[in-house]
Amino acid sequence: MGVKISAAQTIMIFCLDLANGFSSSSLIPETEYQFAKPRKFAFDFGWPVFKLALEIEGGVYGSGKPCPVCKRPAPRGHSSFTGIMRDMEKYNLAARLGWRVIRFTPKQIEEGEAFPLLEEMLR
Repeated sequence: MGVKISAAQTIMIFCLDLANGFSSSSLIPETEYQFAKPRKFAFDFGWPVFKLALEIEGGVYGSGKPCPVCKRPAPRGHSSFTGIMRDMEKYNLAARLGWRVIRFTPKQIEEGEAFPLLEEMLR
């Protein structure tokens, strides 16, 4: 049985391989990159030279206490009303500052769906 690696580790491995092919350290992302200091907003991965950010949207599954009426799990974190509003503010500020933000779920990253777009945007 193989070792399970996280979506974040998968991104780093992909970028290291890509950087080796091009001999360019600018392809290695900065993690938890704060793009609008003194604001605390940070991207999961940021490539400042390219003004490119990647966000791993892990909070899309909702795992809070179930609604007493419909019994569905309540949203938490980024999928709560407050989390969505905070993310909207962050992404709008990023756009105003010229950043391109791409977003994927961990499953999309682990299955390789993110890599063609990421590679295209890093060229």
